[in-house]
Amino acid sequence: MTGRLRRAFIVTQIVAVLLSTQIAQAAEYPTPVEGDFIVPNFQFADGARLPELRIHYLTLGTAQKDAQGKVKNAVIIGHGTGGSGSQFLRAEFAGELFGAGQPLDATP
Repeated sequence: MTGRLRRAFIVTQIVAVLLSTQIAQAAEYPTPVEGDFIVPNFQFADGARLPELRIHYLTLGTAQKDAQGKVKNAVIIGHGTGGSGSQFLRAEFAGELFGAGQPLDATP
């Protein structure tokens, strides 16, 4: 393969990857909203205490309840062990789960 042909091939591959990424990111789902759940005077099983335990989370969708009062559409994402829940908002995850008609449909 000549240098010019090789460069054209590489450019074509890069464009294909960029286009596929944009298509994956095109999935629409509700904008995540951040929040904190605070537990005052938290006690561990061994008796150790924290004056305050703060659990950060993201929600997708506005809760809509059915006739029995059960939320049927909202998704809550907690932090990852030693990380955050933001990895769940990448296109290859969120774009396949949280949009209309998808397994964790969070749309109104």
